[in-house]
Amino acid sequence: MARFIIWFVALDWIVFGAMHFTGHEQTVLQMPDFIPPAWRSPLVYLSGALEVTTGVLILAGGRLVRIGALLSILLLIGLAPAILAITFTDKAFLASPAFNTAFRFAVLPHALLIGWLSVRIWRSTPPPPSPPA
Repeated sequence: MARFIIWFVALDWIVFGAMHFTGHEQTVLQMPDFIPPAWRSPLVYLSGALEVTTGVLILAGGRLVRIGALLSILLLIGLAPAILAITFTDKAFLASPAFNTAFRFAVLPHALLIGWLSVRIWRSTPPPPSPPA
């Protein structure tokens, strides 16, 4: 079970992070209105790179799993405004109304699931040993 959780969270971050590059324009549209327009594109690239890095760290094993899980939790906190903007607005969607509605209903529970699983990964991975005194 733990292995499945690690793979699920890691691949989720890698796929969604890569989508920041392949669907860059769409992702920029999903940014909250309070973010200045000049910052949106660079922030999408930065968050995409951090998401892919998070997935790779979780898959890397050893102490890097714990670092990746912590980065996952921090990313979800940082992405909360975008997640809420996607959930409560429909300005960023170009697909069919049915797809938009399904996506909007799924994005917040999905983020909460990834957050919960990231906490499980972080708690189940032992911290690095303390240096000798």
